[in-house]
Amino acid sequence: MNDLEKAKAIHKRMLNQFGISELNKLNVYKDLALALNDRDYSDLEENNIYINPLFSPASQSVLDIDLPKGAKIITLDINSLKHLSSVESIAIILHEIGHALNPFEKGENGEFIADDYAIDRNYKDALLKSLVSCKKLWPDEFDKKITEKRINRLT
Repeated sequence: MNDLEKAKAIHKRMLNQFGISELNKLNVYKDLALALNDRDYSDLEENNIYINPLFSPASQSVLDIDLPKGAKIITLDINSLKHLSSVESIAIILHEIGHALNPFEKGENGEFIADDYAIDRNYKDALLKSLVSCKKLWPDEFDKKITEKRINRLT
């Protein structure tokens, strides 16, 4: 898949145009598209995985497509991503794709499998940095044993 084909493929997985524009402003959209390989795009399509960038604390979207029953939607909070670097944001999105591809893996093993998805796409350092950043920014959600285990596993 060339870069233009990847751009078209990632576009098909996004659920709102405004979110694409915002991810572009954060320098996330293009590099996310390039981080994924041909097999990844096939996996996204075969598993009905979509990405929906939104704004907190609340947003609304009008979908231009009919989603298949059982579609998996990865929701991104643009306001949260603004606190992170573009590579940290991409690492988080890749991690979430890892979860969507392995929905029955839960707990520590599920986190490690999702981490491995980002690691396998050369985002290990960015994932580590994102965990450290998130722990500082949102301690209620990230200052937990599992975060420490993930950080230790990545170092």
